[in-house]
Amino acid sequence: MSRHRRWLVCGVIAAVIGGSLYDIMTDCEHWPFSPYPMYSDVRREYVLKRFWLFGIEKETGREMSLLDAQYVQPFDRSRLTHALMRIYRGQVDRQPLLSRALQDCWVRYEALRRAGRHHGPPLSGVQLYLMTWQLASSGHQAEQQASRELLAEVTDSTDSGE
Repeated sequence: MSRHRRWLVCGVIAAVIGGSLYDIMTDCEHWPFSPYPMYSDVRREYVLKRFWLFGIEKETGREMSLLDAQYVQPFDRSRLTHALMRIYRGQVDRQPLLSRALQDCWVRYEALRRAGRHHGPPLSGVQLYLMTWQLASSGHQAEQQASRELLAEVTDSTDSGE
């Protein structure tokens, strides 16, 4: 191998190792150097937990999932739930921030509905739940019914979505 090629290979290896070390030390995620936190933790219990956003239909009072992209544009399911999770887990005084975030989701939903971007019903409120499914030890089957913990809500009685 020529001297020039050897220096090139060593430079590429040094860049990959240096980039990885930088991301590990700064706890950042820059592909391809990130530590991939999605796969880096060990699950010791057979439980699946997810944040879930629901709207309360104005006419019927029924809940409907608001995680379809047409309801939460410009967000998508993963970005919205990740943002709500970061607010919930990262803030000492999280209730006002969660209420503002839910209010924003509600206002966006209604604006998209009025603009004809989706055909969902008018809402009287928005709720954020922590949904928990108990998995079988094999990880293949989950309970059909999830347990739910209400984390925050904004309704007509607290704020107006109109």
